[in-house]
Amino acid sequence: LTVPAPALHSSISASEDSNQTEPFEEGETAVTPPPSAYRVAARISVRPHIPMPFRSE
Repeated sequence: LTVPAPALHSSISASEDSNQTEPFEEGETAVTPPPSAYRVAARISVRPHIPMPFRSE
């Protein structure tokens, strides 16, 4: 119960720091939240892509 507490705090602290450092007009804040989704999508897309070409050959 104490492990997820500090993990969430760290994520919120980093997000708030980025918002204060960079302006909202630049839109860099919108690109900071979707890093997990991008990584997960890339991993799933790359995984099936590697075996596909190898099998075709």
